[in-house]
Amino acid sequence: MTASAVTIRRAQRGDIPAIKKIHRAAWSLAYRGIVPDAAIDAETGLPDASWAAAIADESPGLFVALRAGAVVGWIRLVGPMIKSLHVDPACHGGGIGRTLLGHAVGLIGGGAFLLCLAENRRAGGFYVRLGWRDGGRESERIGGVDYPAIRFLAPAGDAVPVAGQSTQ
Repeated sequence: MTASAVTIRRAQRGDIPAIKKIHRAAWSLAYRGIVPDAAIDAETGLPDASWAAAIADESPGLFVALRAGAVVGWIRLVGPMIKSLHVDPACHGGGIGRTLLGHAVGLIGGGAFLLCLAENRRAGGFYVRLGWRDGGRESERIGGVDYPAIRFLAPAGDAVPVAGQSTQ
């Protein structure tokens, strides 16, 4: 995909349909065969009210990435934790995930961390390529089941914005 400007802004209620669509597509790609389909469906089938509450109440919050005015990815930050990072699979490789992570570290600081299922090797490799460090093993509860996960710690130093990135 040709790189073009990505804008990051706080999510709004009107973004919920796009957030949900990307969530389902990204989870289906990343977790099919790792997590049962019923758990994927439950996690990605949250009602709009749950998303609206996350947008309104969480801090630092939920942010979307826009390219040419369309939501192409999103990141959910809860305290120092990057709770979720998802990019439309059709846009993988376009720098959106990198830009969202840079934005998150800029807001959270060097104490930022995230959990990645150990079997999600594609995502784990992505974080390692960006300089995220292995902070040990934990578990991530999905659908009432604990899955082995890796705690990734933000790279040392400040995140450098990606060329073409702007934030609001």
